[in-house]
Amino acid sequence: MLETRFVPQLGRTVTRLGLGALPMGPLQRTLSVEEGARVVRAAVEGGIIFIDTATLYGTYEHIARGLKGWRGPVTLSTKTHAKADRALAEKHIETALKELGVIPSTSCCAIAPANASSRPSGDPPWRPSWPPEKKGWSAWWA
Repeated sequence: MLETRFVPQLGRTVTRLGLGALPMGPLQRTLSVEEGARVVRAAVEGGIIFIDTATLYGTYEHIARGLKGWRGPVTLSTKTHAKADRALAEKHIETALKELGVIPSTSCCAIAPANASSRPSGDPPWRPSWPPEKKGWSAWWA
């Protein structure tokens, strides 16, 4: 069994070892969706329940297909490169929601890098500042 850690911001436990999706996408290996889906499925079947991706990675379809039919727990983390552009960050999160889809046992966290000028006034880092409140997703500004 893989070592786990509790993440207070998510209120759940994830594996300490996660699957980073960057190498599957066009920025590195350019795996086909089918190949990427097999990597994702092998990871979750092997006990990895944390998958990291981002808007720029181009791997949402790989992940969605790899998790199709999966009923075990998994936590997905995605990021946006929108920086101080809140509208673009929200668009990226909506794209992630649509393209990744969410299965009932999945918790997802969309992380939007932000600086003091892009967070709502008074919002500290790692506080839900734009929770889409649908299908188990949480949005966090970091």
